[in-house]
Parts: sequence; structure tokens; C-alpha cells
Amino acid sequence: MSRFLAVIKQVVILLTIRQLRLRTLVVFFCWFAASMVYYGIALNATNLSTDPYLYIFLGGLLEVPSYLILWPALVYIGRKKSLVALYLICAVCIFAVMAIILIYPGGEQVAKVFFSQSGKVAVTAAFQLVWMYTAELFPTKYRSLAVGEASFCARVGSTSSPYINDILGGYTVWAPAALFGTVSLISAVLSLFLPETRHCTLPESNDFFSKKKDKEADRGGSKETSLEDVSQGVVNLSYNPETGQPGTERL
Repeated sequence: MSRFLAVIKQVVILLTIRQLRLRTLVVFFCWFAASMVYYGIALNATNLSTDPYLYIFLGGLLEVPSYLILWPALVYIGRKKSLVALYLICAVCIFAVMAIILIYPGGEQVAKVFFSQSGKVAVTAAFQLVWMYTAELFPTKYRSLAVGEASFCARVGSTSSPYINDILGGYTVWAPAALFGTVSLISAVLSLFLPETRHCTLPESNDFFSKKKDKEADRGGSKETSLEDVSQGVVNLSYNPETGQPGTERL
């Protein structure tokens, strides 16, 4: 029993740390949303009344630009703004699909496929970004745990997407698009609460709590300590186009 409780404590430890709690919840939802929307769009050909073979082919082909647009966005815009913009673009495109289905039921196939695939390009890039972003948001001690648990949340999203398309789409063909667009919009809003990590150092974890105690002692026992006080360590290797050197700012 004690071993079971120890495992449970380790699983939920990210939620017990005050400085990481909000960050963890936002990251988990972003992973869940990215995976659910990605697979939901990829498997939504039936509700769009289009050729599933052509739809899947276009979806695979458009994976390439989704990866290519991400690199300059990270360099010149940053992680946070890029993630918010990608989720927002995805939400707009999916809501456009819903509007077309409502206004022109059974018609405008090209427009529906265009906006659907445009949304998929955006959410594919967001999915790749959230992998890297998550690793930069957490101290080394909890980095692999955060990525692993976030990946679990993504698997929940990908598992639910076929049922959303088949069951919810069986009642109303525009309902899956409405749900995917809403989830993407919520993710864009929640991403605003995440800190920017471009040109910042990655927080170390070996002395995470010891440094916290030292800071509290220096402040006369104060318990208010943020991650900024304990984030010392490895320099993020993000390229700075202005100086040509990695940044050294703290997270």
C-alpha cells in the first residue's frame, strides 16, 4: 500500500508544487487539445462529405509546410506567441468549416477542405511546438515527468477524436467542427498564461528546493519564492538573430 501511495504522490507531484501548478494544467490541456484536434481533423472526411482518399493525401502532404513554418516562427516570434497564434488560426479555420456546413449544407466542398486542411497545418505545427515548449517550461528534475504525463493527456485526446467524429457527427455534422474549434480557442487563451522561454536559461532541478530554502533564509523565512529565484543552469541554445549568440536570460 505504501508503494502504491508513493507512486501516486510521484504522479501528481507537479500539481503539488505551487510554482508549477498552473503551468502544468495549461500544458496538459494544450497537449490534449492539440492531439484531439489533429486527429479529429485528419479523420473528419466523412462529416465533410468529401473523398477520404484525397483528404488523407492532402493532409499528409501539408505536414511538410507545417514543420517548415514553425522554425522561423520560433526564431523571430517566440514560443508563447507562436503557440497562441497557431491555436487561434486553427480555431478560426475550423469555425469557418462549421459556418460553411451550416450555410451551404452539402455544398462548397473545396472551401470546406481548404479551411479544414489549413486548420490541420496550424494544429500540426502547434503539436510539434508544444513538445519542445514543455521541455523548456519545467526544471530538469521534473522535465521528463512533465513530458510523459502531458503525452498521456495527448493520448486521451487522440483516443476521443474518432468517437467525436462518428458519434457526435452522426447527430449533427457541424458539431465536431464546433467542438474542435472551441477547444483550439480555449487553448489559445490558456497559452497566454505560459511564460516565454526564448533566449532563456533552462531551470535546473538538482538544487531546486535547496536554493528555495536558501532564498527563504535570506529573506528571513519568507515562503514566497518563484521559479525565477531558482532557475539557474543550462543555457537555452535558441538562436538570437540579433547577436548570433545563445541568450542568457533567466526563465
